[in-house]
Amino acid sequence: MLRSAPLGMNRASDLIEASMLEVLDELETFVREARGPRALAALGPDASLERDLGLGSLERVELLSRLETRFRKRAPETTLGEAETPRDLVRAFRTRAEGRPTDEREALPRAAPPSGRNPARGARTLTEVLAQRARAEPALAHVYLKEDGRPEETITCSDLYREALLAAGALEARGIRRGDTVAIMLPTSRGFFSTFMGALFAGAVPVPLYPPFSRSRIEEYVRRQSAILRNAQARVLVTVREGRALGTVLRSSASSLREVIDVPDLLEEARALDPATIAIRAEDPALIQYTSGSTGDPKGVLLSHENLLANIRAIGEALKIGPADVGVSWLPLYHDMGLIGAWLTPMYFGFPVAIFSPTAFLARPEKWLWTIHSAAEPQPKHSPQSSQRSTETQRDSVSIFLLGSNGAVRTKDQSLDSLLEEWNVEVDEQPQPPTSES
Repeated sequence: MLRSAPLGMNRASDLIEASMLEVLDELETFVREARGPRALAALGPDASLERDLGLGSLERVELLSRLETRFRKRAPETTLGEAETPRDLVRAFRTRAEGRPTDEREALPRAAPPSGRNPARGARTLTEVLAQRARAEPALAHVYLKEDGRPEETITCSDLYREALLAAGALEARGIRRGDTVAIMLPTSRGFFSTFMGALFAGAVPVPLYPPFSRSRIEEYVRRQSAILRNAQARVLVTVREGRALGTVLRSSASSLREVIDVPDLLEEARALDPATIAIRAEDPALIQYTSGSTGDPKGVLLSHENLLANIRAIGEALKIGPADVGVSWLPLYHDMGLIGAWLTPMYFGFPVAIFSPTAFLARPEKWLWTIHSAAEPQPKHSPQSSQRSTETQRDSVSIFLLGSNGAVRTKDQSLDSLLEEWNVEVDEQPQPPTSES
């Protein structure tokens, strides 16, 4: 085990040194358990957690939990994706105040009551859905967005409509025309929602790409995404600020790409699109959804507005959802289940949805249960598969939990039985675990 050296006279540097020794001590124990003693040869302040120590995202979740217990502090949720070395971990914990919070509750803002009718029922396009909701119920909460270190943010339908028209005007000013493709490589954020809907209002076709888990490896990641950019004939890539420097690399591999830009620069000095000029048809393309490419080159499927709305209405009919419900999701927005099921479906049916990032769920698996707890009135209806931690709060959350959806591998019946028994929860009907094809 690593031993602490005597501290010197410089208190700040001594504290950093002491923190480093504690991180390395915890890492030594964890790497020995997870990867065996041979992996310890590379252990040091600047060792790569992934390349040198072999710690993937799930191992880093466990490591972060152990360090939080040791330091009695909560690291920022972004630490999971941004910390590359033990030195980065020390820096993350040094930025946080003492005291590890035990209560994750944050009351969701009260939404304006829905009208009980669906003003978007006759809509033929997603742009009509948002426009009609914004006009009929401008104060109705649409998305409760929680980003690490920032207060809960409420986005109403009128907010999104206004911001989407601004993004549409900005895209048009950059030469985007009807039928052009706009690649969107953004994390779960307000910018994703406005850019996606802005592309639709401009008559363009959004192409969601999954954002890099680690921003320090963004160049390596984007090189892998060039196949999608080429296949989609993307004209513009809207991404995080760190991705802008890759414009030259990307344009050399995707000749159709004219610009790589982040959301703040896209919207700077933008003029909103005139709604009177919008003429989107039901048969117009609304999305190109790509496979992950894990077993071969990514393959895209072009979906029209009428395709998506037919699917959304079928979801609503099957699940019997309506404006009195509340959704909770950590699913990624580049994925069809997160994009269509957890965002566009609530927009159509007019119920609010609390959304946070997959990274936030990985870092804090209990987070979505606290979110359900805070949204107890009205009752939540959608949520991904549950965390396995058992607390009083989780039992309280499950008591107002109406329906959950799991798009991963089949959950074993005995696993669900054990979870329900642990939480002391009775159900009217035994849940039927879905398969990934359902």
